[in-house]
Amino acid sequence: MVLTSQVIPRSSDPHILFRIVETEGKPIFMSRTLVRALLITTLAVTVAGQHTVLARRAHVPAPTITVTPTIALPHSPIQIQGTGFDPSSGGKTVTVSVSLSNSLGTFPIGTLQADSNGAIGGAGSPLLLLPFTVNATGVNQIIASENGSNGLAASQLLTGKPVFPLLNGGQSLAAKQGDQITVRGLGFAPLDVLTVSLGGQPLSGSGGMATADNFGNVTFALTVPQSAQPGNQLLAVTGSAVGAGQRDSASVTLVVAAGSGAVGISPNPAPVGTSVVVQASGFQANEPMTFTLRYFDNGLNNYAIVNSPATADASGNATARISIPGAADSTKAGTVTGRGNNSGIFASSVLPFATLARVIITPATALPGSKITINGSGFIPGENLFLTTRLFKPTIGSIAIPDATGSFSATATLYPTLQGGGAYPLSISGSGGDFASTSFMVAAQHATSLQISPTTAPSGATVSATGQGFGGNEAVALSINGN
Repeated sequence: MVLTSQVIPRSSDPHILFRIVETEGKPIFMSRTLVRALLITTLAVTVAGQHTVLARRAHVPAPTITVTPTIALPHSPIQIQGTGFDPSSGGKTVTVSVSLSNSLGTFPIGTLQADSNGAIGGAGSPLLLLPFTVNATGVNQIIASENGSNGLAASQLLTGKPVFPLLNGGQSLAAKQGDQITVRGLGFAPLDVLTVSLGGQPLSGSGGMATADNFGNVTFALTVPQSAQPGNQLLAVTGSAVGAGQRDSASVTLVVAAGSGAVGISPNPAPVGTSVVVQASGFQANEPMTFTLRYFDNGLNNYAIVNSPATADASGNATARISIPGAADSTKAGTVTGRGNNSGIFASSVLPFATLARVIITPATALPGSKITINGSGFIPGENLFLTTRLFKPTIGSIAIPDATGSFSATATLYPTLQGGGAYPLSISGSGGDFASTSFMVAAQHATSLQISPTTAPSGATVSATGQGFGGNEAVALSINGN
């Protein structure tokens, strides 16, 4: 019986390489892996237990790969080129998985596709990114293994390059709490996402992370937390490289000074006798604070203060409410100050006092001697009101007491001797610190005149007298020939 051997590049079984066929057409299959394992040039095969035949082994080269570069940093790109893998043909795709193996374990890098000649990589193929586990001391092996074909693999050694990160050229930095600084670093692994810490505490939010560029350089803005303790603090930036011999962290001293706080007041301005909400920021975390209102006290005829304690939160912010005493002079602005009891941080803001109280006189103008009505609103309910004016003789003591709505009404008679054609001031101050003022226009008096109608009449007759230019509401006496 005569047998022939035939090499088939691909079959339904990806492992099959040899098909030894009898003259009758009866096939016998051998795997590519087995052929490589035997390392023989001919095979002795017994068919049906009767015949021994020799089949010559086809030339099948072992897979090989080339890695570029051969010395690389963690997380840097490499290019893989290789031959000797099963070809992609007949509608089937052969993929080759690439991994890094060292003392830390085996770490996948990526996947490449074999072409119709069993080659991988080359022009147009994607670069693969090394993991962060590249050893700087010790062996690193790049392995390319054909998926689904045990034993079809190739490898090459890779020398790991250590990272040498450095911050700010090794020079210390200085900033106040709340300041924004620029941090520059180099020598990190390419495209690494770095973590930032200050004083051994990781920074939260966007300030706690930065990303290196393709060359391992990094520049980022950092806002010094208000909660940072004044003094020398260690600013550290740490990367992800964890291979043997890698030191992927750099630090520099940041000299932190106490920052400048800020105080906001609402409402601002604010009426005397009401309260305001004070909000402060820029203080030390969780420190006790004191808010102080300084104002001019009408009762004391001097400046006075009102204190309100508070405690800053974890972000250095605090809120308190301060009442404006009724005796505060609304014509003189107050000052609200926030002070950190531990840090000594100080901030202040001016608080003008709004005047809500108002007074209106009706009618808008009148002749001397006329009656007027004084209406007030916006005063503190129940306080005593005192009047100052030259329009009439003021009431001894309180002119009125505002009702529950802060309003009052009072009447008065103008002096008949007032000079008409001019404005006279009128002001009202409250015992609770309220104050309001206005002016009143006294109408000009015309020349005094008198008309009698009829101008002649017999004794006992009735006549009509009409006069102008007299004082408002004043009594006018008529007489004939002095009688």
